[in-house]
Amino acid sequence: MPGVLLVCDAPEQAVLSEPLRQPMSSGPVRLLTATEPAAALATFLESYPEVLVVTATIAGVDAAGLIESVRRAVGRAEVSVVVVGDLSGPVTSALDAAELGGDRFVARPLSPKALRYAVAASRAAVATTAGPSAPSMRTAMSRPLGG
Repeated sequence: MPGVLLVCDAPEQAVLSEPLRQPMSSGPVRLLTATEPAAALATFLESYPEVLVVTATIAGVDAAGLIESVRRAVGRAEVSVVVVGDLSGPVTSALDAAELGGDRFVARPLSPKALRYAVAASRAAVATTAGPSAPSMRTAMSRPLGG
């Protein structure tokens, strides 16, 4: 089942995860969560979700650094990044989110419908880029050389 990794402060998890737990038109989603960068990266490398949803400002987390680490782990086409912006602060526009390395941006105040749409569009982009039968980079890299 396709996965979505949500990385945000603990108090925000309930608000942000609720819209993602509802059935999507693109099919069921396995929702994973993390509140700190080490746990987020470990969860990503263990599960390889196709969408990373990250809030722009997380206590003690460099969102740009996390996105960069994820992008180094797998090809850009294998994970789409949704950045949830701030009401005020450094990330309030799609341009700010793009500078962090995000593919999509959801503004605050948060619209659950906008978050669901961004995740559904991200899932579709990953599926379109990879194709239904294309082996993923992580699958290819897990095979022995010459195999």
